[in-house]
Amino acid sequence: MEYSDYKWFIKHDLGVQEVFERPQTRYTATTPVMKCKNQIFTVSDLLSACSYTVNFIKANFDVSVKKYSDALFVLKTIYLLLNNHPQNQPSKETLHYFVDVLHEIADMQTYCSEEKRANAKVAIMLSAMIDLFVQN
Repeated sequence: MEYSDYKWFIKHDLGVQEVFERPQTRYTATTPVMKCKNQIFTVSDLLSACSYTVNFIKANFDVSVKKYSDALFVLKTIYLLLNNHPQNQPSKETLHYFVDVLHEIADMQTYCSEEKRANAKVAIMLSAMIDLFVQN
């Protein structure tokens, strides 16, 4: 699969129209991060989504299980990055667990088999992108 295929997937299947460049200085709450379905999401929006996801994982899963603790690690890494703090880079394995957990959460909130197939497609593509772009 070529890079242009991944770009198409991000734009069409995930609805992300644009991912803004990292600012030259520091992130602020109002720094735009991405545009999705004609809505601009800021750092504040992503931090809220991360916080919600952390709380959901803690409330619904056994966080002593590696894949759930790894998913929390990735969310903490995102939180630290967006708050301009140093962070450790998650491994490929950890990122794959994160995608698996997000896929599991999405399937928990979906009852239609067609939507579950779409969730699986997104998870597979994200995993393929991790394998292609993450070096460790």
